[in-house]
Amino acid sequence: PAITLLEERGLIKVLADTRSTKGTREVLGGEYPAAVLYTTRAWLERNPDTAQRLVNAMVRGLRWMQGKTPEEIAAVLPEEYFLGDRALYLKVLRNSLESFSPTGRFSDTAPLRPLTVLSAFDPNVARARIDLKRTYTNEFVDRVPKR
Repeated sequence: PAITLLEERGLIKVLADTRSTKGTREVLGGEYPAAVLYTTRAWLERNPDTAQRLVNAMVRGLRWMQGKTPEEIAAVLPEEYFLGDRALYLKVLRNSLESFSPTGRFSDTAPLRPLTVLSAFDPNVARARIDLKRTYTNEFVDRVPKR
């Protein structure tokens, strides 16, 4: 909500807006996964049940959000989540709701955009030989019960 708050107070002028799917495509040229679970392969191998439970919760949450209004979503959240400004939270959610994945799956091209963006300003990333297929998995998402 920080950008929306600063914008509302006239403290900034947004020149490139990635708070929506459309804006992200316009600014970055494609999808840009942001709300993801990060870990190491070693942790996944040691904790597959915990990983599956985390992914189950995220995917079920994404499924539940589909077709819900910002007000319906906010109604189930603790008041502290709004940081004292429920109206601002609702505005942010209203502007970004369509960018939440309905499935939680990564497309084959999803990891390319972050690599391209990071390579543009980080010479270490630009020089690295990164096999993107080894940086993510849909394996756990694909095992979430359909319910």
